[in-house]
Amino acid sequence: MKFHYEGCDRTGRPVSGEIDGAAAAAARATLRERGIYVGALREATRADRASARRSAGPKRDFRRLSSFTRQLYVLLRSGTALTDALGAIERQAPDEKWAAVIADVRERTEQGASFAEALERHPRCFDEIYCSMVAAGESSGRLDEMLDRLARLTNEQGRIRKMVAGAMIYPAILLSLGSIVLVLMLLFVLPRFAELFESLDAPLPATTQMMISLSELLRAWWWLMLLLAGGLAVGARRAARTPGGRRAIDIAFTRLPGVGGIVCSVCTGRIVRLLGVLLTSRLPLLEALGLLKTAVRNSQFRDLMAEAEEAVSRGEPISAVFARSALISPTITEAIRSGEDAGGLSELLMTVADFVEEDNETALRTLATVMEPLILAVLGLIIGGLAVSLFLPLFDIATAAGAH
Repeated sequence: MKFHYEGCDRTGRPVSGEIDGAAAAAARATLRERGIYVGALREATRADRASARRSAGPKRDFRRLSSFTRQLYVLLRSGTALTDALGAIERQAPDEKWAAVIADVRERTEQGASFAEALERHPRCFDEIYCSMVAAGESSGRLDEMLDRLARLTNEQGRIRKMVAGAMIYPAILLSLGSIVLVLMLLFVLPRFAELFESLDAPLPATTQMMISLSELLRAWWWLMLLLAGGLAVGARRAARTPGGRRAIDIAFTRLPGVGGIVCSVCTGRIVRLLGVLLTSRLPLLEALGLLKTAVRNSQFRDLMAEAEEAVSRGEPISAVFARSALISPTITEAIRSGEDAGGLSELLMTVADFVEEDNETALRTLATVMEPLILAVLGLIIGGLAVSLFLPLFDIATAAGAH
């Protein structure tokens, strides 16, 4: 059960937050041990949890998180105490929000909370997998080794995200520029030609007349179109936040021709990498699968992890669950089955993750290479067709004048 508390620490500074406890008395005792004097304590509501998430610090930045983890690993490896190491990193934090997060983590550890418990207070910066691996490192007495693995993991996750964004950014720029040019032509260039055609009183081809009508419609009702576009964007964003809308988007992306296979492969690579790191960190398989459900954003893969967790609890191997799913390629399934039979699943998963991510990088580069000329060709046809529609009546007029 979660409780929301308000009170002050040993220095008199007001503090508030959430804490797990079997009952209110147990929660108060835990807070007292941490040096927090409780003024108010109640069962946490959804509003409290939403507020805690919003105020839990800046959004997760893999590059910043990787740097923090690597610095902490180096300091702990050199024999520096945890609180002193956190203080040193806090002093060289790149921005105030991040420094405030590290300061809060340091203060909580000084008050007696474990490092993992202090990190859990900032879910926007440190997800459940990060906190669980830190907790495993603390309990085993090998926190520095666990931080080394986490630094490698966060660095790899940031690299993959940057790779995906890099593959999509140029096509997005092309589409944006093409759309802007098209709208400018319809709003400012076409009306000038329309005035010219009207003064010449010449018959217009159907395509030219259609373009002029579209320009007049856009100029007369541009404000309504902007409202409709904004309304559709807001509606789509809200729908995407609902379970049904999110699932529909995930299904569409995984089934999109030419893209669905890459989406599935990227999600598979992330799952295999995370599962390999968690098992290498000596986390139980069931616990690792439970954590993966929270780390995977795609609802279809999240359902697959839930199914795998349930199957493993019944004694089935993971490979049997993956074999029944169209989301995981047969090659990956067979490799996992071999690892289970040989008793070296964690090491094999890390090897498979390297292989999958290398293939994903090649596939993303190929997709970007194919999309760029395709987008240019489509934009060229649209803008070229518009230009031909504008100049065709002038050619007809010139031809008629030459005939007379």
